[in-house]
Amino acid sequence: QYLDFVSVRRFRSSLLCRSESAIERTIRPERVLSLLAASPAEPQPEQSDGTQTFKLGDEKSLSTNRPVAKRIVNELASAWPRSRPVSELPLESLTPDAAAALILRLYEARALELRVRPPRLVATVRERPLASPLSRLQLARGLTTVTNQRHVSIILTDDLSRQFLMLLDGSRDRAAVLRDLTEHFDSTESLPAWHANGPANRLELALMIDKGLDGNLAQMARLCLLVA
Repeated sequence: QYLDFVSVRRFRSSLLCRSESAIERTIRPERVLSLLAASPAEPQPEQSDGTQTFKLGDEKSLSTNRPVAKRIVNELASAWPRSRPVSELPLESLTPDAAAALILRLYEARALELRVRPPRLVATVRERPLASPLSRLQLARGLTTVTNQRHVSIILTDDLSRQFLMLLDGSRDRAAVLRDLTEHFDSTESLPAWHANGPANRLELALMIDKGLDGNLAQMARLCLLVA
């Protein structure tokens, strides 16, 4: 721990490995450039001085006026939840050492994540959407927090989101999801929390669910809860 203090190491992460495994403690640029990067950052409009802020969740943000850094985060944000090879990012004319150092600084700031292999997920909604079996199992057991394909906990606070995710078992197309979701709330007389005007008839309920269905499907993909 004192070595951490002396070297200004900001966090400790222990890795257990077999005794015969070779341990390389130096981060080589080529190793960084061989990784995959992804970013859920939300780019904000660029300011007059060239500074751009990226929302990173949990009220955290990153602001930078460095053009190469802005281009990297913007490109990854537009591709989310897909990953991109670090070597294919717009690193411009940076040397391998400088490129690796920049990527690691962005990683340390939580503006991006690094992986050896991409997680099993889909970025676009398919004809018969399939949610992660683990997330549906967690909901079936009465949990309101599920684990997505990036090993992040997602809190589903309302019954609409939970029932919606449960129906995405790969057997239903959009029309079937709308039908069964409407049937659930119509039969249980438990209207979604966002309906504040009292009970609705079945047609009104179906229209309200239909209006937000595509947006909810896209959100499930962005939350990395859909799989192939």
